[in-house]
Amino acid sequence: MRQGSVALKVTVIGYIMMTMSGATDREASSAASSGVRLMVRENGRLLVPVAVNGKKESRFLFDTGATTSVLSEKLAAKAGVTPKSMKRVSTFAGAVSLPVGQVDTVRIGDRSVIGIEVIVADLARLFNLDSDIDGILGQDVLSRFNYLLDRRKGKLEIEEGGNLSSSLSGNRVACEKRGGKTLVSVAGGQVNLMLDSGNPYLVVYDDAVSRLHATANVKDEKEVRSSIGSRKIRAFRIDSLQIGDSIKRNVEAYLATRSPGGSEDGFLPLFVFDSIYVNNLENFLIANPKRAWGGEKEGRLEESVGKKVYREFAEIENPSLDHYLRTIRPSEISADLRKQVIANLPREGELKPSAEDKARLSQLQPIFSYHDRAPIIEIRVIDVPQAFLGLHASFVLLIARNTMNLLTAEELQAAVAHEMGHSILGMSTRLRCETDGSVNCRSLSFNVMRLP
Repeated sequence: MRQGSVALKVTVIGYIMMTMSGATDREASSAASSGVRLMVRENGRLLVPVAVNGKKESRFLFDTGATTSVLSEKLAAKAGVTPKSMKRVSTFAGAVSLPVGQVDTVRIGDRSVIGIEVIVADLARLFNLDSDIDGILGQDVLSRFNYLLDRRKGKLEIEEGGNLSSSLSGNRVACEKRGGKTLVSVAGGQVNLMLDSGNPYLVVYDDAVSRLHATANVKDEKEVRSSIGSRKIRAFRIDSLQIGDSIKRNVEAYLATRSPGGSEDGFLPLFVFDSIYVNNLENFLIANPKRAWGGEKEGRLEESVGKKVYREFAEIENPSLDHYLRTIRPSEISADLRKQVIANLPREGELKPSAEDKARLSQLQPIFSYHDRAPIIEIRVIDVPQAFLGLHASFVLLIARNTMNLLTAEELQAAVAHEMGHSILGMSTRLRCETDGSVNCRSLSFNVMRLP
């Protein structure tokens, strides 16, 4: 393959994966493993900064065992979240009905989730959480991302364009999703433990412990209490616990009686791992993964971004970039799924585009046409505090009013091209949306309107 041809491909694909200057720098830091700050408590619980409805970041419990996120009563009032209904919630200590409200946005790092239902509760009284914790970040948010959680470094990395799955090595352990829970098989598939970062104990139900080759001597009994109820647990030891490449010896755990209706055999807290990569898209995890390219150096993989992109495009057999992109494009979306997604979009906050808006949005059509998406793309202008732009369900383009006001026409084209690139390239294990903070759209000097 001619070197000039590869250089052109790198330029074009780099532009497709870039966005405006400020966003490029921000997303580059994410791809370069800058991550979200992670606080590790002595009891093994993990805390992360989360912003609700554009307010100042608050401290949230990172809880893979919670199917629904929770706000403290104090934070709900600050964020303008008013409970409108009640929901029955099951916890380790029992079940309780709690008030439920709607939030416009939940942001962790550079990633936001729009329009989700949250529980409003007294966290200290109901869940025995410290007074400085303002919320619980549950699977209704976490299951939307792939992420690497590193307890030793105090860092959470959220995957951007496949940058983690392509750079981490280790034994992939299949996970199963049941009712919003993530179940991990251990003991040769005989025991299914729920991944539960909010639980400070490794718990196994007494009717499943015989399948774990555990030490028989059960030690002291203790009681876990909250205002919801209480559960008795008994300490014991697991001789060996293997999950992927991670093998733990003489592991302290607790026995408990199975709750009615529970599909899991116990709870697996994340403190048993130094780090863990969770891929929610393909339903697998890697315990204590290693960097495929020799670790980190000043927050970046040692192989430069440019070299990796050049190497991967040089390996493409067909020299046509257009042909290659067509081979990795996602399949068509069914009419039934389109109707379902559109019907579920919240009407509150949707704005009617002005004549000027429509003129600017019409300039995005060549981008949609290039990706064979022009007939199916739905555009919604929304009223949210952040300058948000994102592709929902691969065909609904959500653009915040603030974004329309901040960006020039060319920057808007670049940002949308970036999101379209994610919807295609993010599904390919060979391509990763990785950028260098020193590179941005302007330095590429390439106008997306030139695309065929």
